[in-house]
Amino acid sequence: MPSSSVRSFTDPDDYATAIRGRQAAVTVVGRGQFTAKLVQIDLHRLWMQRLFDNLPRVVRSANIAGRAIVSFRTAPGLHLRAGGLEIPPNGVLRHSDPDDYYQTSSGCASFAAMSLPVEDMVERTAAPVAQPIGVAASPEIACEAIVCIAAGWSRRTRRSRRCQRCVPE
Repeated sequence: MPSSSVRSFTDPDDYATAIRGRQAAVTVVGRGQFTAKLVQIDLHRLWMQRLFDNLPRVVRSANIAGRAIVSFRTAPGLHLRAGGLEIPPNGVLRHSDPDDYYQTSSGCASFAAMSLPVEDMVERTAAPVAQPIGVAASPEIACEAIVCIAAGWSRRTRRSRRCQRCVPE
């Protein structure tokens, strides 16, 4: 059944536990009060989540097997890297199946991830899904089936003042 949730966090461990589709560990490396917000939307087999956090941090992330995952920034900001690659404001990362990597931020980070079961992705697109993590040359290469949704979501959120704040509401 479709569902959605919006949650706010002040504890990095609680935030890491709530992120769907991966085992994550968050280590805050900057000073200040940690705050994060996680928006999750599940539409049967399509999972979407939007994540915000306000301090420099390192996340070790091990994505679960069997899901084709793409992630992208939802607002411009300071440095955000995944697997050692800088994620540009308009870049889409295609994760391998499964994927184990580090994501680092130098401050406020706002990004989203979307996933489908690998077999659904293979049915819906000619793009390979089991390749090493990397910034796609264009959204069409990353994943035709779900990047259309991602591009629209990203454009809408950039226009929203609330989504550009470092501290989530």
